[in-house]
Amino acid sequence: MSSPSAVPHTFPAPIGGVPFNQDFAPSILFAFLYAIITIIGFYRLARSSSRCLMFIGTLAFVFERIVIYGLRAHQAHDPSERASDSLTVYWQMTYSIGYVSILADIITILRSFLVNSTYPPNDVPVYSRNDGSDSSLLVGNAADTSYISLDRPQDDQPRARFWFRRICGFLALSTWISIILGTVSGLHYVKAETNANQVSLVQSLRYACTSLVFIQVLIVQVLSLWAFFCVARLRRSAALILFIIATLLNIVSVYRLVVMRLQTPALVSTGPSSLNDPASKVTFYVFQAAPEWIAAAILVSINVRQTYGTGMWGDFRSTDKKS
Repeated sequence: MSSPSAVPHTFPAPIGGVPFNQDFAPSILFAFLYAIITIIGFYRLARSSSRCLMFIGTLAFVFERIVIYGLRAHQAHDPSERASDSLTVYWQMTYSIGYVSILADIITILRSFLVNSTYPPNDVPVYSRNDGSDSSLLVGNAADTSYISLDRPQDDQPRARFWFRRICGFLALSTWISIILGTVSGLHYVKAETNANQVSLVQSLRYACTSLVFIQVLIVQVLSLWAFFCVARLRRSAALILFIIATLLNIVSVYRLVVMRLQTPALVSTGPSSLNDPASKVTFYVFQAAPEWIAAAILVSINVRQTYGTGMWGDFRSTDKKS
């Protein structure tokens, strides 16, 4: 009497799949597109009117994406590299936490943006006007339809300023939890390929990381919409830009949450649940690669310093400077 066949070992399918020949062209394309953003970023840093550190994390993300898509192009042409443990760990880590760099930057920008709205119009903080820019970039007026047309309180709002700093500060710190979860899940990914005991751990860490990022971005979306509709003395178009960037980031989170349930029996499998079939590759480039690039391009292309009144450093105080 024959013994029952063993259940085949499966593990979480790799996000982005393993680069095959069809990945060469899109990898080269995205490496080129990110190189363009790099040029724009250096232009922003070279000009004193747009120089600030509020998008430095995004610029680092852009450099990293040039590297990763260059490596994907190389791996697509070299079959011997497709099962590389080190590259597999790198892919799964960077796809989990790379776009958190953009999230961290827009949280910092949102903090300065909201804090600026709590000062009287004639008492805008020094950091937001030290480049000689017009304070009307920050404070609305009745003739400018790009600003929200609600009653504009003229008094100082230290309590609101306190809570804006606390909320955005908490969000900024929580991004490190996402980074740690994504890093650990990536480091354990290759172990799950051969060890069934690691599968549930990797899957749990992936879901925890992406779910947390989704919630963090959702809070940024809510705050941006709230600023758009309810906060007087702020430019509506600036709030809308933050909401758009956050929405692009959450497209990535939703995509990841949808596909992370899939499991594969082998890293280079091309089965329907392997994320290596052509349809899955197209989905990856449309719902993760493209939104990441668009979000980075928007943030680097705008003049963050003038649009959001960040100055070089933004709002870095935990409390107001005492008289």
